[in-house]
Amino acid sequence: MSDPGAVPPTAASSPSPATGAVPLVARRRPRLPRSVLLVVLGIALVVVGALVLGTRAAAGLLALQLLVCAVVRAVRPAPGPNALAVRSRALDVLTLAAFALVLGVLAAIVPSAR
Repeated sequence: MSDPGAVPPTAASSPSPATGAVPLVARRRPRLPRSVLLVVLGIALVVVGALVLGTRAAAGLLALQLLVCAVVRAVRPAPGPNALAVRSRALDVLTLAAFALVLGVLAAIVPSAR
């Protein structure tokens, strides 16, 4: 609820000590980083692959996406993609590659549905 005695903000160039007015600032909505959108798009494609191709193929697709993410994190200059740059570069690449390897092995040994 607004205070009836409050002075509305004005477009002054600097705050006035007498009125307490604060300059108006045009705010823009922060943009979602492109790397986040690409990772979400990849996961959505894996989900579609799971529905169309089956879980074995989807696990392989997810392993492939993790491997691509590891390569991108390894070759992009600092600070790197926002969605992939969590810790140090070496730790991120090692973690993504290890997850890709484990998931790829699991995708290869899981029995396919008949």
